[in-house]
Amino acid sequence: MPKLFLIVVMFLTPAILYFTEHQILFWLAIINAASYLIIGLIIPNLIAHSSMVSFKSKLEQMVQDGATDQEIEEAFDEEILIAEEDRMAVPQWLYYLTLFNIVLAVSLLVIGLVV
Repeated sequence: MPKLFLIVVMFLTPAILYFTEHQILFWLAIINAASYLIIGLIIPNLIAHSSMVSFKSKLEQMVQDGATDQEIEEAFDEEILIAEEDRMAVPQWLYYLTLFNIVLAVSLLVIGLVV
């Protein structure tokens, strides 16, 4: 639910600022919302990439150990779990940038409602 609330705030802010006389703040809110969405798509991609790399290395290790084709196929059928180390593959500054986007959106929303 909080993620949905943040998305609503991100898109409500430019809509409210559109009807004010502050066009610079409106475009800042548009850029902020676009940045938030792009980062929101990059973070899961980085996590999935890290998970895929570790799965690929697991398969290569199985081939080096002499696994049969049946065992390799069974490895493909298993569910790939996202480990904590996969989540740690995301640079910390991306999370800080997301936090900045949220603070900026809420600030612009308050400015749009007050003005």
